Amino acid sequence: METFNSAKYLTFSSQTDAARQAEIAERDKAFNNQKDILLYGLALLGTVTGYFFGRVPAELHAVQAQKSANVAQDMAKEAKDAENKAKRDKTRIVDKTMLSVNQALSLAPFAHNVAREVPGEGQAAENVATARQDLESLRDWLHGFQE
Repeated sequence: METFNSAKYLTFSSQTDAARQAEIAERDKAFNNQKDILLYGLALLGTVTGYFFGRVPAELHAVQAQKSANVAQDMAKEAKDAENKAKRDKTRIVDKTMLSVNQALSLAPFAHNVAREVPGEGQAAENVATARQDLESLRDWLHGFQE
C-alpha cells in the first residue's frame, strides 16, 4: 500500500518548482526502491504459495500410486502362489497316474494270459494287448510331464 501511495503523491505537490522537482526526484527514487522490494517479495511469495499448493496434490498422487503398487504386488504374490499350487497339483496327479499305469502294466501279462483262455473270446487277447500299448504310450507321455 505504501508503494501505491508514494506513486500517487508524485503528481501532487504544493511547493515551488525547484523544491517540487527535488521532492519528485526523492519520491521517485523511494518509489523505485519500494517497487523493486515489492517485486522480489511477490516473486518469493508466489514461489512459496505455488510450492505448497502444488505439494498437496502431489502427495495425494504419491499415496494413490503407493496403494496401486501395493495392490499390484499382492496380485503378483497371489499369482505366484497359484502357479506353485498348480505345479504341485500337476506333479501329484502325474505321479498318481503313473502309479496306476505301472500297476496296470504289471497286471497286463496276467490279463493277457487269462484273455487267451476265455472260451469263444479270441478278440479279448487283442484288446488286452491294445490296452497295454495304450498304457505304455500314456506312461511315456506322462514321463515327459515329470521332467
